[in-house]
Amino acid sequence: MLMQIVTLQTICFGKFLNGIFVTVCHIAGVKMINETVPVYLMGKYGAFTAMSAQIGYFIVFGFGFGLPESDYNPEL
Repeated sequence: MLMQIVTLQTICFGKFLNGIFVTVCHIAGVKMINETVPVYLMGKYGAFTAMSAQIGYFIVFGFGFGLPESDYNPEL
């Protein structure tokens, strides 16, 4: 919500909070896997966690492809 108010201070603060919350979610996911997966399977699950996160990023970034361009004209 903070990044929707278009002033430099609120956008910077919103990006800062977003970065903190994304980092917390990543760390929580890794800790969850460390606590639930047996030790002899850690190598397989560690690589799987990184790969699945990257696949998720590609899917989310792919949502923007093929969308029509904005009609926004800053000169108006």
